[in-house]
Amino acid sequence: MIDDFSIDDASRAGALLQGLAGDWILVRRIAALSDTPDLGSASGSARFTPSEGGLDYLEEGEMVLGDSPPSRFARRYRYAVEEGRIAIRFADGPDIGKLFVPLAFQPSAGGAVGAEAVHLCDPDRYEVAMTLLPGLVSMAVTVTGPAKAHRIETVLTRPD
Repeated sequence: MIDDFSIDDASRAGALLQGLAGDWILVRRIAALSDTPDLGSASGSARFTPSEGGLDYLEEGEMVLGDSPPSRFARRYRYAVEEGRIAIRFADGPDIGKLFVPLAFQPSAGGAVGAEAVHLCDPDRYEVAMTLLPGLVSMAVTVTGPAKAHRIETVLTRPD
């Protein structure tokens, strides 16, 4: 990660992006926004691969939702610096290329950098908060809408 927040936004975002490249271990918790048991969990791997103008992100692993048997999952995103922010775009499914969120990172507690953004997918709302530390990425997505009320907490750590 970087310490110098006096540099311009695009340089800062580019340096943060470069720090994500490589392999990560993924752990995810899916919780209801009420006092009920967790809805599910996931574990697996994530990889940020350098490509022209950014990083291609692939996460894959095994997910358990409620009492259902475990199932395999995979998801792709594209991370790139756009207008001084790290833009996360969908890289699979029906929304390929569409913007998920642009993140403008700022210093936060304990030497971390953090960013927040909102993605609206009518009628649902996705509130995204991401924190970066050396060797650690934490992302929380709170999803609300007529049929949704849950929080997805993902932690990426570097393998030993």
